[in-house]
Amino acid sequence: RRILSKNRTMAYYYKHPDLILPDDDCVIWRYMDLSKFQSMIKENAIFFSKADKQADKQEGEYSEEMLAELKREWGNGYKSDDGTTDGFPEWHNRKEKPSRLISCWSASPTETQRRWAEYTANTNTESVSIRSTIERLKSCFHEPEEPVVWIGEVRYGEEENRLDQPISKSGVNPFLYPFFKKEETFRWENEIRATVNIAQKKQAKLGHSSNGCYVKADLKILIESVWINPQSSINFRAQVETMLAGYNFRSVQIHQ
Repeated sequence: RRILSKNRTMAYYYKHPDLILPDDDCVIWRYMDLSKFQSMIKENAIFFSKADKQADKQEGEYSEEMLAELKREWGNGYKSDDGTTDGFPEWHNRKEKPSRLISCWSASPTETQRRWAEYTANTNTESVSIRSTIERLKSCFHEPEEPVVWIGEVRYGEEENRLDQPISKSGVNPFLYPFFKKEETFRWENEIRATVNIAQKKQAKLGHSSNGCYVKADLKILIESVWINPQSSINFRAQVETMLAGYNFRSVQIHQ
């Protein structure tokens, strides 16, 4: 693989048959503190966080019924390239979850006070949100190299995550399935999720942090506009304007 710098890799979007997306003009948001936003535009890349480092401890977990089925299907286990043989749960937790990286976006026509409060609670109002669309998110990954970026809606609650038949007969990718599953209590997020799979050894070559790594994206395609925390000061807005100009994003509109 061709490495662009020590902490980012190229990628391209590919539509996965298991994943559902709203129309291309659906508006999506990504809320973050100023330091994360600055790092993002400096790298011209999106930070994907590791699934096993999420605050939601149910991230990437299977239902008990589905887990029992996959354990049976796994049989005597799978021998990894490091010489160890794991049953399905051990392999999933040791190999798949640490290799699965995700970027989370919220679908909504407008910014919302709850999302500002939930996603930027520790920033003392010095936070921003990127406004984009489904089409822009898909289009910003256009380099003809791996990893593949898959994007889809998160499913919430038991009903949306129930399969009509065993997963082994459903045609659903069993390894991708749990990473688009969440509890009903998170439905307010209305999450659109982008995900990549990068082996832990390859993550290390990218100079990743313990929480994930950057994946190259064309931010001039991705960013429709930047919105500032409604509680922030006039001086903070000026700071954001200066930052965008310094990284050659002068044409990006700023709203508050």
